[in-house]
Amino acid sequence: MSPVPPTSGKTTVSPQTKVVRPPQTQPQKKKAAQPGSRDSLVLSTPQKTEPPLAATPEQAVEMALKGEAVLYQAPKAPPLPFSIQNLSVGELTRYGVALGVNRFDFSVPSGQDQSSLLSQSLALFSQVPDSLKPLVQSVRVNDRMNGITVGLKNKEGKSQTVEISWKADEKGGLTFDASAEGSHFELSSLKTHDNAYALAKLVHYFSRVPAALQGSLKTVNLKDGPNPSDDYWAKQYNVEGFSSAATGGNGNVTFYKGTNNVKDDYFDHEFGHNLGQRFSTKNVLYPDDWEAAVQADGEVVSHYAKSNAAEAFAEAWMTYMRVMNRDDLEFRYPPPPTPEEFREKYPRQAKIIEEIYSGERESLKDN
Repeated sequence: MSPVPPTSGKTTVSPQTKVVRPPQTQPQKKKAAQPGSRDSLVLSTPQKTEPPLAATPEQAVEMALKGEAVLYQAPKAPPLPFSIQNLSVGELTRYGVALGVNRFDFSVPSGQDQSSLLSQSLALFSQVPDSLKPLVQSVRVNDRMNGITVGLKNKEGKSQTVEISWKADEKGGLTFDASAEGSHFELSSLKTHDNAYALAKLVHYFSRVPAALQGSLKTVNLKDGPNPSDDYWAKQYNVEGFSSAATGGNGNVTFYKGTNNVKDDYFDHEFGHNLGQRFSTKNVLYPDDWEAAVQADGEVVSHYAKSNAAEAFAEAWMTYMRVMNRDDLEFRYPPPPTPEEFREKYPRQAKIIEEIYSGERESLKDN
């Protein structure tokens, strides 16, 4: 770094620089705008106008079919945008119907009154509980007018046609009646539960059961809180802090803690209790020859199956359902055995389970 050269001791004075300032001007007074001049125009933002509110489903459909924007307000619901799109015409005319964020398909025989049937579909869809609306894929008007046919997608993305009707009780609960491909069950729950989630899963689990056995289940209940009998079962099973995910028997399955325990293994286990009862002359939850089969095999499928014969049968049925649905499971670990492994390890138990599953063994009770 070069040293800074010393100063000579003289002071150098720079010549004065003359600063030239612009002349000051007086602010001019703005002339008043003359009527009709450009200055008199005031730009305004155009006001958005809401579409008209249709008073009835018929009026909403009439306006939507003309391509007009319209709002429809169902009873006890906010007004929502409503539109109809003609998707295809043939023997059936297919429409895409949108109400708010929800959309469904509706098909009408081309020779029938399109407007009237569309109005009925809108009125019916408006009655669908809000928790179910997002899952509705299609609506068909029934002669009963107290239900809908919907396409529910299961967790694998496959669609199933389900006939659903519902009613509310005085305590705010909901009872759903669901029929899918010949199967049928009733679901009772609270309005606070995610009924769409539970119903879609239960329909899927139910559909995996062979049709001849589905009549073993009549009702499903969703309950808040734990099983009131947990203390009793804790003593019976000698398990401290025992907590039931679900219970089953006499044609019923009850899930506790809302929808948290609605899972395939729990459903299959509790369904097994109902199934075992159908093959018992003593009205217990396992077939008459089950205890002898367990004794002959010398072991059961799980630690919980050691509790008693009823739990051993329910666990064996659940395990076999895992065997038969190994590519469609929520609990994938541990992986289920193959059919051959199941038969080899539990030959007598497997024989009973497979006879029931295949329909070879005749039920001792009607559905």
